This record gives sequence, structure tokens and C-alpha cells, in this order.
Amino acid sequence: MIFEVVNAISKELNLHLKYQFGSTEDLVIFSNILDLNGGKALQQDNTVHCLILKIEEDRTLNKTGGYRGPSAPTPSLFNAHVIFAATHSGKQYPEGVNLISRVLEYFVQNQTLDSTKIEGLPDSIDRLTVDYLSFEYNELSNVWSTIGTKLLPFAAYKIGFIPVQPTSSLGSKIERISGLGTNLNQK
Repeated sequence: MIFEVVNAISKELNLHLKYQFGSTEDLVIFSNILDLNGGKALQQDNTVHCLILKIEEDRTLNKTGGYRGPSAPTPSLFNAHVIFAATHSGKQYPEGVNLISRVLEYFVQNQTLDSTKIEGLPDSIDRLTVDYLSFEYNELSNVWSTIGTKLLPFAAYKIGFIPVQPTSSLGSKIERISGLGTNLNQK
């Protein structure tokens, strides 16, 4: 579900920016900036990369706890921390800053997202929230070190309330254990 959500948002943002700039080429790509060997993940410069920094369970809304019984399990809710980073350098750097400014404008105007705003969102999603993430300077160093590149123009957001429903049929095949603790002294 997380892939479907972040992919749909990056595609919608790409369409929005292409329209704003009158571009026929993709401006937003859902991809790492660097591959596992430290080289460019894509041989395409001057784009905004959308990448997932962190996934966390939303424990404030996941208050189910305990035994749920034989009924269908309820989905857990997750938040995805997503970075939009412009890979523009040299004389193209101001263009990258401009694109990130437009990303900021887009999410200021769209702080909640649903299928009426984002094509391709799964039907199970009622709405998503989008909150800007701010980092302290020491956190910035850690973030870019983890990503493996130098500081780039970027905007980071927490996309909240992504439901993840268990799809395995394993739960229906596990039988309840009964009889434990009834009389352990019997032989």
C-alpha cells in the first residue's frame, strides 16, 4: 500500500509540475538518488527525486491492542516520511530551487489528499494528510549522509494515515490453542 500511495503522489506532482512548466519530460521521479554502489540511480539529471526516508506505524491511531477475535483484522496505519530532492547542479541549481519551491506550493495547497485529488490512490484510502518535516542542522547531516549524497534543494513531508491491511491467509489457518492451564498436574 505504501508503494501505491507514494507512487500515485509522485505521479500527480509530476503532472502538476509538467503543466506548470510546460514540459514534456518527467520532472518528478520516484527513485533513489544513488544506487547501492554510490553511482547515480538514474542517468537523468535536473529532476526531482521522490524517495522514502522512513516508514513508521502511527501509534496514536492504532489503538486496537489485545485479541481481535475471529473477525477480519483491521488495517494498521502508517506514515511515510518522503523527501523530494532536486538533482540540479552548477548553473541549473536555481532551476532546482524553483522546482522545490513549486513542490512546497503544491503541498501547502493540498494538505489533505484523497482520490479526487490524486489519481491512482487505492480505493481503501479515505484521505491522507501531508505535513511538512523540518530538520535541525545535525539531523540534516545525518539524513544526507544516509542518502549518500551532498545536500540538495529539498522538501520533506510526512504522509499520514496509510492503511496496511494484512493480506495473508495465514491467520485463518491458525487454530486457537485451548485447554492450557486447565489441570497441569494430570498425567
